[in-house]
Amino acid sequence: MTEDAPRQTEERRQETASQSHLQAVPAALIAQLQRALLPAIVPVLPRAVIGARYQVASDRDAAGGGWYDATALRDGTVALVVGDVAGAGTGAAAAMGQLRAVLGDQLVTNADLDVALRTADAIAERTPELLATTMVAAQLSPAEGWLRYVTCGHPPPLLIGPDGVTRFLAATGTGPLGTGSPMLARTTAVEPGDCLLLYAAGLVQRRGSTVTKGMQELAMAAGAAVATQEQDPGRAGEQLSTFDPDRLCGNVVELMEHGGGHADDVTAMAVRLRPAPVVPLSLLLPADESSVLEVRRAFADWLAEIDAAGRDSNDLMLAVVEMVTNAVEHAYPPDRRGTVRFSASLAPDGILVCQVSDQGRWREPDPTSAYRGHGLMVAGQLVDQLQVSMHRAADEEAAREPGTVVTLRHRLGRPATIGTDVSPAPARPSGASFGFELDGGGAVPHARVSGQVDASSAERLAQRLLAACRGGTLPIIVDLADVSYFASSAVRALYQVQELLTAHRKALTIVAPEGSAAAALLDVVGLPHLESAVLS
Repeated sequence: MTEDAPRQTEERRQETASQSHLQAVPAALIAQLQRALLPAIVPVLPRAVIGARYQVASDRDAAGGGWYDATALRDGTVALVVGDVAGAGTGAAAAMGQLRAVLGDQLVTNADLDVALRTADAIAERTPELLATTMVAAQLSPAEGWLRYVTCGHPPPLLIGPDGVTRFLAATGTGPLGTGSPMLARTTAVEPGDCLLLYAAGLVQRRGSTVTKGMQELAMAAGAAVATQEQDPGRAGEQLSTFDPDRLCGNVVELMEHGGGHADDVTAMAVRLRPAPVVPLSLLLPADESSVLEVRRAFADWLAEIDAAGRDSNDLMLAVVEMVTNAVEHAYPPDRRGTVRFSASLAPDGILVCQVSDQGRWREPDPTSAYRGHGLMVAGQLVDQLQVSMHRAADEEAAREPGTVVTLRHRLGRPATIGTDVSPAPARPSGASFGFELDGGGAVPHARVSGQVDASSAERLAQRLLAACRGGTLPIIVDLADVSYFASSAVRALYQVQELLTAHRKALTIVAPEGSAAAALLDVVGLPHLESAVLS
């Protein structure tokens, strides 16, 4: 038996124990946790259409750390985030939930991308589970046509024109969160009809391929998906505002999947700028029963145009019909003809405002009638806010006489697609397991890594590197030329080693030849690397 045999036996025992621990947490439980932590809806906005799709990894060793978010801000901009916490399982999911909550609160409170990112970076710096989290965060102004974004060690957004022509935005050069990298932002112009696609690295990174190749395939898939929607015969004559970003996300994920399971969490979020803002609806109708049907028809068409979710549409329709019916039946005495005005508009932050007004006189509900006067109560239960004003309407024409104005406010959202069906993990190629060899004969230890470095083997990589460099007291060369798959968890392992080496004023030298599985991801996250090792 060789000198290394006992150590190798112990390492195999620890690996088996680690895998047993992972298997003890059902993949379905991780998926359910993700569903609870991720936003179930994305906002409906007057100048942009948003869709999101998340699919938990089929490989339980990789599932748990991805997320997306879309938040309408008070100034009319929308904050967009897609990120990936290194690691897997319930721990990664919990860390993701913590970071998402803090980031979202900062964006809503300050509406300032820089402040929010600095806060998130500070939290990641002092939270081991969040070290090396990658993220792309953007602030989009659909009204003014600009996008400000930061790529924190994350693949850059993809911009797709109405004709399907694609281009990746330039990376900003910011490293993953918690690594001490400065927050560098870029700003670019966006045009009506343009579509922005944010995505997780899991969509472009697969075993046996590189991130660069995956990004090229993504651009082709996204461009084809947009062109297909624009040429769909069933959409002939429709306006560009009916473009379905959910369908784009679904098509992209299906085209990139190539019939196999997802090796990592898959996240895609598409934002399409409407060619023109949503036009408010305004009707002035006689106070009779025919007007109720007219409002119902016009409001249904308007809700379909802005792509409101089915549940929102049904609830809003019922509330509005109740209020219009109430005005028709009770605003005017039988001997007086009157009018009812209905309006609907969508605010920049996604709040729908409906108003039903008349020039009649308000009559208090009869407390002795058990079967009348419930319309206000019903409508109030269906929307976020209902307000009745017995004074002049805001509209100048309607304000000539005193009357009643009922205002309904409701934040609109359309459902995101969150997949929790966990299919069997794709088979891994034989002979591609994690390998580690150390040459400690020179002045600088030289570690050669081979095979697959994923969530299950990244921790072993960190442990072996830390042992090889004596806890950061010796410089080390890490050769990744023979690595066939390199996950975000492996990036975190390198950052952990680099942090200790930097504290001891020692160097981490990474070797990853161009075209290798590791090189493309290292370029994305901003970790310097060499084409070949230079031994001392």
